Amino acid sequence: MDKKEKQEKKRFINESIDLSNHRFKDQEVDDLHALVSNKEHYIGMSHSVTGNKLGWDHDGKYTYEYEDRFTVKNDEGRMYIENVYTRKFDDGQVQIYRDDIDNPREILSTINKYFKKKKE
Repeated sequence: MDKKEKQEKKRFINESIDLSNHRFKDQEVDDLHALVSNKEHYIGMSHSVTGNKLGWDHDGKYTYEYEDRFTVKNDEGRMYIENVYTRKFDDGQVQIYRDDIDNPREILSTINKYFKKKKE
């Protein structure tokens, strides 16, 4: 891809995902451009990862259930992924954390991992 084409694609991407302070390979620009061009397909999609884990602390062994929910959002034209972590411990405690994924590479990675169909 030539320099001018790359700049045009980055300008288009930057309308939805902040690209400042990042350098990108041509393939990353192409992938981000494809994502932003098709963002309406992803906005509102959600994927949850659930399971049980075993942990240790000063009182001994404990277990907890977890759910990590990833939701693709669009706020005032900016695309990001909301990640809500929920932990339910065996003593009844519940912890909920929220994190927004807005780093371009992390957005791509999360989309590829959880929202794109795997080729068989």
